[in-house]
Amino acid sequence: MLRAQPCTAGGGVSWRGVAALARRGAAGACAGAVLLTTAVMAALEPCLPLWVMHKFHPQRWVTGAVFVPDSAGYLLAASLLGGAARRLGAERVALTGQLAVAAAALAVPHATSVSRYTHTHTRTPGDRLAAIAWCAQVSGLALPHLLLGSGLGAADAALVPALLARHPHRAPHVAALLQAASSAAYALGPVVGGAVSWCVGFETALRALGVLNLLYLGCLYRALARHPLSEQWGAISPDDESDDSDARAEDTPLAPLAPRPPATPAPRPPAPLH
Repeated sequence: MLRAQPCTAGGGVSWRGVAALARRGAAGACAGAVLLTTAVMAALEPCLPLWVMHKFHPQRWVTGAVFVPDSAGYLLAASLLGGAARRLGAERVALTGQLAVAAAALAVPHATSVSRYTHTHTRTPGDRLAAIAWCAQVSGLALPHLLLGSGLGAADAALVPALLARHPHRAPHVAALLQAASSAAYALGPVVGGAVSWCVGFETALRALGVLNLLYLGCLYRALARHPLSEQWGAISPDDESDDSDARAEDTPLAPLAPRPPATPAPRPPAPLH
């Protein structure tokens, strides 16, 4: 880091390079998977607390606690499934992750049986069954949320390293493409999810997101079958050899300093003649 400086010629990331990368291979399909899986979480954040309060009438702190399982699931999956992606193939882990996200989106609206516990047990203070009743109340949402976070973590742990390894000379473009997909999901998910929930209902909107992830699962499988990312699926070598000539010049936004040439001593003046 001490011998690095920002590139001034040919370095950095351009939107033209990111768009060209999205059209090549499976990078665009992987970015779409990141967009759709993250959109489920982004749509849940503003709408789920209102839906829980309206449907189950829990205590206020429970509306925030329902997001703990997906955070824990994401942390565990993103930390532990990297090795599984190397052994089994990033494609299998990524497809399984998106399938888990779709199943979680379809399962959350069906968490309706917890309402009876809210009105029978949790309102009796001092009851020994209060803890069991609370677990039964939250489990209807905790399990789908745990599945959702695990699916998101699995997709990230599989796709990000695989794409970086597949495009080693375009790592800044890969990072920019995936981050743009995630940012777009968090920017559009709450707005679009809130508008659709207001028009057709939260449960219908969440089911639509689940079905959309299931449909896109086939597109992602087709893209990964045609352009595999790992050796387990038939990938031979990184396909950066066919990139344009600017790919290697844009390897990293930080370029090492060129070594300075050794200083040449100034020539000595000739000795005066006596």
